[in-house]
Amino acid sequence: SLLHVKGASLVSGGLLWDMKAHHLAKGTKATLNNHAIVLRDTKFKMEVTGQIEKGYSQSETHQMTRVLNLGEKSNAIEYPKLLIDENDVAASHAASVGRPNIEHLYYLMSRGIKEKDAYRLILRGYLLPITEDIEDEMIKNALISEIETKVARL
Repeated sequence: SLLHVKGASLVSGGLLWDMKAHHLAKGTKATLNNHAIVLRDTKFKMEVTGQIEKGYSQSETHQMTRVLNLGEKSNAIEYPKLLIDENDVAASHAASVGRPNIEHLYYLMSRGIKEKDAYRLILRGYLLPITEDIEDEMIKNALISEIETKVARL
């Protein structure tokens, strides 16, 4: 069995997000990839857990979470967890929380792009990769359109 999750969130106000891949059989695989953009004056907490219990060998659990924090007063926290009680498994986690790269913003602005539009380009580049694995063109285009609409409103 295979579970592959790609998620993207534009967070305003506050959000507590708890995601868990709990393996209940041998040889199962889970990949949890998340991107979040935390807007100004927002509290965001995300817990991502991969759990493999005794007896479920040859399983894999992997997670990657990237949080882009846009607000000086925002609070973004990410807790990656691996709960492993078996030896013959593969498990990994990666997490990052940070502000947009000021050099990227400067580069775009030095090319005549206004600051607000430069931020929007960076945000699009941050969120659009979640659409890469979608095979159904109608669903993929609808998601791209939704991302474009939300980013344009920022």
